[in-house]
Amino acid sequence: MTQTVGTLVGPARVFWRQRRLTNTLVSHEITSQYSNGIYSLIWAVVTPLATLSVYTFVFGYILKSSFHGMQSGSSPAVYALGLFTGLILWDFFSSVINLSPSVIASKPNYVKKVVFPLEILPVVLVCVALFHFLINSAILLLGVLIFGAQPAWRLLVLPVLLTPILFYTLGLSWLLASIGVFYRDLGNAITPLLQLLWFASAIFFPIASVPAQWRWLFYLNPVAAMVDETRQYAILGNSLNGPLIGTHLLVGWLLACAGLYFFRRSKPGFADVL
Repeated sequence: MTQTVGTLVGPARVFWRQRRLTNTLVSHEITSQYSNGIYSLIWAVVTPLATLSVYTFVFGYILKSSFHGMQSGSSPAVYALGLFTGLILWDFFSSVINLSPSVIASKPNYVKKVVFPLEILPVVLVCVALFHFLINSAILLLGVLIFGAQPAWRLLVLPVLLTPILFYTLGLSWLLASIGVFYRDLGNAITPLLQLLWFASAIFFPIASVPAQWRWLFYLNPVAAMVDETRQYAILGNSLNGPLIGTHLLVGWLLACAGLYFFRRSKPGFADVL
């Protein structure tokens, strides 16, 4: 019973007990990424805006896409805001998953020569991605204030709907980080899998437009479900699906616990293969 409880609160313990070291590593990582000062920060803003502009032009103007079911007619600005909402949630998830298979394997000194809590390295990836998410959220807020048809306070739902994705991301990161130590080619398989998942994450279309017999598959995808919920509430003004959100919160936390458990069981073998 005690071991089960310990497993279920394991991720929270990692965050709390290693908070100072995690904060130091996250600060170092962010500082190194923005070593060019204001120019790096400008680039961090320009890059998503440039991507958004291309997608909006292709899907909003040329293909006349819309998030109002299968109907057209929503303004390009509203479509752009809905699209950007999906892109920043996807970027949070994919940036962590893409780096996870090599996060331990790329730091053999931490494994062999230093007594180091290796389980915080995936946590650092998540926290750095969260920092970039906050930057993108500020851009989204500005866009909603200027072009949005809904009150900006509806964006307060973002932290709530990011949380299930955060739990899933952290659990998968621990799993992939541990497996990546033993199978170095795992990272090569992640890229095409992420590309497939990208098209299945409802970034460019509402789940309501998916044929009914396949719609349940999209609701099983936590990224697609939370992207659609965020967009429907914050951008289009619809209500939230509480049971769906609660289910993904619970399952996401259980996955995070399972990922940490698997990581800790695998950790004694890291030094033998690095």
